Amino acid sequence: MDDDGKLSTGRTPADVLRDSRRKRTKWYELDTPARRAVQVRLPQQGELYDIRSTRSAADVRDLLAGCAIDWRGFIEADILGSDQGGDSPVPFSRDLFEEWVFDHIDALMSLAGSVITDARARGEKKEDAAKNSETS
Repeated sequence: MDDDGKLSTGRTPADVLRDSRRKRTKWYELDTPARRAVQVRLPQQGELYDIRSTRSAADVRDLLAGCAIDWRGFIEADILGSDQGGDSPVPFSRDLFEEWVFDHIDALMSLAGSVITDARARGEKKEDAAKNSETS
């Protein structure tokens, strides 16, 4: 690291952190045909470790709420119901996502299953890469 806090590549630790998080970011489509999607930053191995033995719906909701970082295609009617909400887009809010996803258990379980599977696969890929580099 040089005097300006940059690595030998010219990048700062903040740059590396941003890129690390970007690598864990993925969109999950909720509808077919596609209308709504949630963008998630895949949980790290430690976060998966936390829920390995207890997986209540609240635990899963909390995991997803901590990982969700954006959404697209959500309208007021998705949150409030068609009797109270219209077709105006609703900006992402972590609290609003948590409220919505816990009220839609099918989406909660489907999204959680996909996120956990992808996070585990990411961890296994990293472990395999580490094993391969040790034997080289």
